[in-house]
Amino acid sequence: MTETHAAAQRAGSGSPQRGPRLIPGAMVAGGRYRLLVRHGGTRGLQFWKALDTRLDREVALTFIDPDGARTGTDPSTDPDSILTRTLRLGKINAPGLARVLDVVRSVSGGIVVSEWTDGSPLSEVAATDPPPDGAARAVAVLASAAEQAHRAGAEMCIDHPDRIRITPDGAAVLAFPATLPGVDHAEDVHGLGATLYALLTNEWPASKDDPAGEVGGFRTALLGAQGLPTEPHVVRTDIPFEISAVAMRAIQGNSGIRTAATVQHVLEQAANAPTPPPPGRRFARTDRGARGEGRPVDAPVAPEDGRFAGHAGETEHAAAAPDRPRSPDAPHRTSDEHTGRIPAGGGQSPPRRTTARPRSLLLDDGPKGPSRRTMSTVLVALAVAVIAVVIFVMVQVGDVFGGGSDAPLTQQNIGLNPTTTAASTTEQAPAPPPPPASVTAKPVNIAVYSPQGVPDDPRGAPLAIDGDPGTQWSTDQYFQQLPALKNGVGLMAEFDRPVKVMKVGIDSPTPGTHVEIRTAPGPNASIAQTRLIASGQLGGGHTEIAVDPPTDQASTHVLVWLTELGPAGSRFQSKITEVQFTVAE
Repeated sequence: MTETHAAAQRAGSGSPQRGPRLIPGAMVAGGRYRLLVRHGGTRGLQFWKALDTRLDREVALTFIDPDGARTGTDPSTDPDSILTRTLRLGKINAPGLARVLDVVRSVSGGIVVSEWTDGSPLSEVAATDPPPDGAARAVAVLASAAEQAHRAGAEMCIDHPDRIRITPDGAAVLAFPATLPGVDHAEDVHGLGATLYALLTNEWPASKDDPAGEVGGFRTALLGAQGLPTEPHVVRTDIPFEISAVAMRAIQGNSGIRTAATVQHVLEQAANAPTPPPPGRRFARTDRGARGEGRPVDAPVAPEDGRFAGHAGETEHAAAAPDRPRSPDAPHRTSDEHTGRIPAGGGQSPPRRTTARPRSLLLDDGPKGPSRRTMSTVLVALAVAVIAVVIFVMVQVGDVFGGGSDAPLTQQNIGLNPTTTAASTTEQAPAPPPPPASVTAKPVNIAVYSPQGVPDDPRGAPLAIDGDPGTQWSTDQYFQQLPALKNGVGLMAEFDRPVKVMKVGIDSPTPGTHVEIRTAPGPNASIAQTRLIASGQLGGGHTEIAVDPPTDQASTHVLVWLTELGPAGSRFQSKITEVQFTVAE
C-alpha cells in the first residue's frame, strides 16, 4: 500500500478548491484513474468503479468530500483525518474487506483506492430472496474481517448498504472502505446486523440519519413501538430463529451481542447446519413490493458446479474508457455472449442485458456428504461393537472349557434344570407407607418462559392446558440443538395455592424432547433460582414424569423446562398438546 500526496497543490491554497467533475470517463488523480461506474455514496462520500490506467486493473475509488465542503473546517472531519483512520485498514488481510491499495490526498478532498470486488451490490442480491443460511454465511465473512480490524485498533465503518458487495462465491465484502469520525466497534456490530437484516428481508433498518424512504436501493424498515423493525423470522417464516435473533440483537446493540466475533461464531454455526433445500420455491415471503424488478441487469449464468462466473447488475456507461490495446497477460473484463463467463480469448463483446431477476449468489451447492466428524463417530461405534463381541465370545468359551464344578452334569445347573428357592425363615420387611392422596390441579395461568431470547409462540401457551388434544404449543424451529443460542425454553404454570407436585403428564407428538420439572419462587425468576424436582424424556404420545421422592416444598409456580428439543427433519422443534399436574391433597 502506498500514499500519494498533493502537497504542491495544497501549498498556498487559501480556500477550498473543487476537484474534477465526477462523471463516467473522467480522469482523476493526475490522469491515473478513469472513472467507469458510480456505485452510490453516503455522508460526503462517493463510490466509483475505475480503471487504473498505469497498471491496467480495475479498482474501487472512495471519494472523500469531492466538493471540498469539509476541507479546513473541523479537524476531526477533515479528509486528511479520515484518510489517516482508513490507512489502519491497510494492515488487515481478510476476505470480507477490500484491500486498501493507496490513498490520494488532494486540495479538493481525498481518495481511497482499494481492490475491486467482483460480484453484485447488496441490494441486488437481497432482491433475489437468498436462502437464510447463505445470508448467514455471507455476513459471517464480513464479521470475521470486522473482528480482525477491531483487534488491530481500527474500525470498518459498516454504515451504508452501498459499501457492501456480494462476491460470486457468496461472501459479503466492505468494497468501499473509508473510516468516518466517531465510528466505534458498536457501530460496526450494528452494521453487521443491518447487513444481515437487509439480506433476509430486503429492507434496511431505519436510523436517525435515514428514518424513512430508501437507503442504497432498499426501502427502510418501519419501526415498531419499541423502536425496532419487525423480526426477520416474522417477515419470512423460513428464517431460523438463531439467524433472526443475531440480526435483531446486533441492531439493538445492548441485547447480548456486542462483538463482531460473537456475530461470526453464531452465524457460522447456523450456516453449517444441515439444511437440504425443499422442492420448488424455497420460501414464502410477505408482500413487500417488487423493488428492483424490471430494470436491466446483467443476469448471471450458473456454470455446471452451481456457482457463478459473472456478476449481475453493473451497467458500464458509454462514456467509459475507449477501446485501447491491452497487455497479453491483462484479464478481459467482459462477459461471453453465450455462457456469461469471463472469456478466455481476446476481444470484447457487449454485456448481455435482460429484465429477469438474477439468481441468488448465495445459493448453496446442494446436500453435502457425511462430515469428517460423522465418519469418525461411525468408526468408533464399529470398534466398540467389535470389542463387545470379542469379550462376549471369550466369556462363553471360559464358561464351557474353564474350571467349573466337578459335580456330575446332571447335578449342575446349566440353565436346563428347574431351580427351587428356599423359603425365607426371616420375617418380611414392613410394607412401605401408602402414598399420599393426590388430585389433578389445573393452573390458573400459563406462559412461555424464555429468559435468554424472544418467547416461542407466546399466544399458544394456553393451548397446553385447554383440555383439547387437537391444539398445541410449539417452540420455534432451531438449526442447532439447545443450548446453542439459548439455554432452554419452557412453560411456567401458576396455581391459585401452593402445591406439592407428585407427577406431571405431558402429551406430545415430538419424541426425544428432554424435560425438567422445576419449582420457581415467581414467574420471572431466573433459572438459577428454580429448583429441579424431576426430569425425563418424552416419547410419542403420553409421558408421565414422576417426582421421586415427592417434594416436601410447596410452590405456586411450576416450570416445565425443555433442555433438548425433538428432531424435526434437519432442524429441532418440540410440541406440547397437553400438560397435567398431579399434586398432593
